[in-house]
Amino acid sequence: MNEWAVVKFRDILSEKDISSIIKLVQQTAVFNEEELAVAEELLRESLEKGEQSYYKCLLAEQNGSIAGYACYATILGTNGSFELYWLVVEKESQRTGLGAQIMKEFENKVRQAGGKRIFVGTSSQEDYLPARAMYESWGYNKTAVLEDFYDNGVDLIYYAKSLPTS
Repeated sequence: MNEWAVVKFRDILSEKDISSIIKLVQQTAVFNEEELAVAEELLRESLEKGEQSYYKCLLAEQNGSIAGYACYATILGTNGSFELYWLVVEKESQRTGLGAQIMKEFENKVRQAGGKRIFVGTSSQEDYLPARAMYESWGYNKTAVLEDFYDNGVDLIYYAKSLPTS
């Protein structure tokens, strides 16, 4: 995709969107089959339950096709905390600023929903180094490390960001 292409955001999924998004997730080549199944499960719940779904999706379109997406939810039992589950950008649009645009739009949605904090978890594996660097560059701070969470030597790293109140 062209880095200068106009980005349109929407949060309503169609059946066709699910296969497009799963292809994007597969393109990253960092997620295993079980993780792909989880991504599809969250998308299907969002599609089937619509606004009643626990999981919310934000789709970024460029030139009429999905170029990236975020999947997130309110953390139940908290006062304004949200968790980002997925942030995926198609290969051609990586390093063009699209990820940052999706995050900015996602953060705006969280603010509009009364959100005060965002948490995101990611792996300590080398393949996830670019993701960790991006979160840090966007103002997310490392708040917790759950050692050996995924496997021996593969930690879960949590990042958090407090959103400014208006």
